[in-house]
Amino acid sequence: MIVSRVYDEMLDFITSAPSAAEIVSFAPSQQAQQRLEILQFKHREEQLTEAELHELEQYLMIEHIMRMAKAKARKRLNA
Repeated sequence: MIVSRVYDEMLDFITSAPSAAEIVSFAPSQQAQQRLEILQFKHREEQLTEAELHELEQYLMIEHIMRMAKAKARKRLNA
């Protein structure tokens, strides 16, 4: 499942003890970004299956967590 790969990417990154600067510059893999774009397109076109909708929700939750982590990391860098 692709979402589990995205979770694995995020977990691998977090457990690598990244610096604040590395957190700010973190980006998901090209494959994960492409999958998210596909899901967002299908969502706009109202063509998502229930499984894909769940997958999109998971991506959005991961993205939200990373945005919060980046915001906190930026505060540390600016302190």
